[in-house]
Amino acid sequence: VVRRLLRTGGLSERDLGCPPDLPMEPEARRSAAGPQRITHNCSGKHAGMLLACERSGAELASYLEPSHPLQREIVRAVRSATGVRRPAIGVDGCGAPVHGLPLRGMATLFARLARPERLGTLGERAARAVAAMRSAPTMTACTLPSRITWPAILSQISVASMPR
Repeated sequence: VVRRLLRTGGLSERDLGCPPDLPMEPEARRSAAGPQRITHNCSGKHAGMLLACERSGAELASYLEPSHPLQREIVRAVRSATGVRRPAIGVDGCGAPVHGLPLRGMATLFARLARPERLGTLGERAARAVAAMRSAPTMTACTLPSRITWPAILSQISVASMPR
């Protein structure tokens, strides 16, 4: 999937800014020749960011820099979706900016993802992203020991937020 995303934009594994890593799945990990960027568990996120840059005409090499147009747009989306005006910004283990949010901001985000129409101009894209996560939950599995997936969490939020 990551290779296909990269090919769609005429990009390659060399463009990925995430560090090399072994696959997460035990069988793939055992048979891997060694760590690679393409097998990092965040390579899909990086490929998506690169493809967004390629499609918008933004420079690729610095896509992880906080001052990059993509990262500025992501911060605007985080602010809009969470209601948090000044999210703390750090760096994830994969090299991408990560946004620290108070619990209220996270709850607001998940509630709005359950009802994407509440996200204003982000609503249509958010609805597509949520639908994609629900249709392929293993593609968005977080690394919690129980392998809970974000789509599973979102589906529970959707059910919990439905009128009774």
